[in-house]
Amino acid sequence: MSNGFEQPLWGPFALIRRLWRGEVPMWRVFWLYWVLPLVIFTLYAALLETPGVTEWLMQQFSDPSDSGRFVMAGMRLLAFFFLAYMIFIVVAVWKSAANFNGPRFWSYLVRACMVFYLISVVTRCVGASTA
Repeated sequence: MSNGFEQPLWGPFALIRRLWRGEVPMWRVFWLYWVLPLVIFTLYAALLETPGVTEWLMQQFSDPSDSGRFVMAGMRLLAFFFLAYMIFIVVAVWKSAANFNGPRFWSYLVRACMVFYLISVVTRCVGASTA
């Protein structure tokens, strides 16, 4: 029975809702929505640390015009969206693992990955704030 508030099962919000409910298969959530974006963002972060890009960023930040502010604001905005996405997707992976119908070993392994990932993020954040 529909309460009038149910959304159709198509479109981008339907996928977000299905992810949040843990209705997407665990392998897809884990590999396509968690691992792949994490690898892409890690490669992007590594690119920012290359000497040529680092020099360009330093020039932008030391520029007396507004370009340094825009570069920094863009990087902060990207980091914010990535953080929000990763929080969402860790919850989605966890719920998907809870709904997994295969061998429980895989569900426990995926959940352990999420716990270790969160521990590594927290330790990096604490380490960065004390440095």
